[in-house]
Amino acid sequence: MFRNPIPEQLQSEYVAHLSGARLRAARQLFLLAVILYAAFAPVDLWALPSALITVWKIRAVVVVLLIALIISTYYSFFLKHYSLLILASFLITGGGIDAMLFITGPEDPAKNFYYAGMLLVIMGLYSFSFSPIWHDALAGFSLVVSYLLMLSLIRDMSDQREFFIVITNGVFLVSANVLGIFSALKRNEYIRESFLLRQKLSEDLARTRQEKQQSEFLSEHDALTELCNRKKLMKDLYENLEIARSSGQCVALLFIDLDGFKAINDNYGHAVGDDALKAVAGRITACVRGDDLVARYGGDEFAIILNIDPAHREVAVRVANSVLASIEKPVRHSAMTLKLSASIGVAFFPDHASDADMLIRAADKSMYEAKGMGKGRVSITSNDKEPASSQELVTEV
Repeated sequence: MFRNPIPEQLQSEYVAHLSGARLRAARQLFLLAVILYAAFAPVDLWALPSALITVWKIRAVVVVLLIALIISTYYSFFLKHYSLLILASFLITGGGIDAMLFITGPEDPAKNFYYAGMLLVIMGLYSFSFSPIWHDALAGFSLVVSYLLMLSLIRDMSDQREFFIVITNGVFLVSANVLGIFSALKRNEYIRESFLLRQKLSEDLARTRQEKQQSEFLSEHDALTELCNRKKLMKDLYENLEIARSSGQCVALLFIDLDGFKAINDNYGHAVGDDALKAVAGRITACVRGDDLVARYGGDEFAIILNIDPAHREVAVRVANSVLASIEKPVRHSAMTLKLSASIGVAFFPDHASDADMLIRAADKSMYEAKGMGKGRVSITSNDKEPASSQELVTEV
């Protein structure tokens, strides 16, 4: 029926979108009606001298009712009963004109000119109303019918000239309604089009923000495991070392390399290998605190950054052993059971390195020492820069 119809799933949003426009337009409409009804009062001195006091009372009643409608727009029930109250405003203003015509005397010019006031009412109906078109059309043609009935009562319809005036006024008023309907249809089309464009823009912006967030996430995270990647690891490691230098804290770096992972890829395929890596990533994450950083350094290598008290380096040992035990638990994949182990190297700042690169080399060296000792082990760089077993460190501490 309409161009650019609002999809059903957006109807509630569209109604909410119109709420602000409805309130603003209603207040403007009622205020203009008050001003015009009061401003035309001096015209009554010339157009309706035979019933001047009565017509001014009619104007006063209409103005009071319109002010009451203005006040009603500040209450929630106005939007709830919007169409009914808007219709009431036009019946009030149009009824006021009909009442003025009813009391005109035979010699009063009002009966020849006050149809222009009804034209203004009809123009306001289609310009300021956001009711369904058929509501406005029903109200508009009702105003025409009531005006013509009132005019036929005060004019001598047997007089050809009088009859022609009534018909001419009717043609003008009907034409105003027809023009108003088409203009309102076009206006509503533009409103719907604007709403749909805004929705599309909002969706595009939301999609752009989501893509940007995803891009930013992937720039610092591993796509497979969703752990931090090497770039994020280095960035956080530099930051942690700077904080440790100023606070006197200790930073432990755990370097983890899976033992025998290549055999899983070779025997079962990369899809199974990927699932195993994701399982391992989850197990490592479960072994650390929320503010510790876990990263996939690359391939089957992982790393952990721990900020610890210098007097409690054994925390790093406990975490390393916990990770080792967790990784060694069987990984079940479909009907298969996969067995993994890991070699873990541990290095401390500032004991074993003065910067991030040196700390990584020290932890990496310890990890290879662990592999050399038979795999499935934890090796900790000793204070003399040589690897030591986890038991040695615990004893030392």
